[in-house]
Amino acid sequence: MIVGRIRRAHGVRGEVAVELITDEPDAIFASGLRVYAGSEHGVPDRDAATGAFVTLHMTGVRPFQEGALVTFAEITDRTVAQRWHGRYLVVPFEELPLPEDGAIYLHELAGMTVLNSGGGVSGTIRAYYQLPQGIVLEIDTPSGPRDIPFNEEFVSNIDRVARTMVIRPPEESRD
Repeated sequence: MIVGRIRRAHGVRGEVAVELITDEPDAIFASGLRVYAGSEHGVPDRDAATGAFVTLHMTGVRPFQEGALVTFAEITDRTVAQRWHGRYLVVPFEELPLPEDGAIYLHELAGMTVLNSGGGVSGTIRAYYQLPQGIVLEIDTPSGPRDIPFNEEFVSNIDRVARTMVIRPPEESRD
């Protein structure tokens, strides 16, 4: 999961300005923790010799503007830091902290069973889309795909363990 993006080098000792792309920056970005290097597209990089993910170990983190200034053990000077411009930082899904009760990570939505308010199965979540107006769920139903806004007006309950979501679909328009 993408958690940050290196925006630019900062100073001469390898510190980088990072755009934080996570709701839990304090749990992910702290001295002593590590993240994996990702490409400009967010795909984790692998070491050519070993096949292991390229790991970056944080030795310092401090707030900066809308993000953080981060020092990595593997980025030792400005020249090296400049090569990291635009690269994403990722962590495996299984290493993310559990969300609060009633919350869910977006990557968990795909494949979740959708129930109507009466308990009947309405379909399965195929995908989600982030639009300027908010997140929209694409649901496979027996009558074909259907889009539902992912907000409190339409989603009444989420059970992460059972992988179910109860919805109150918008009423069909009547002309």
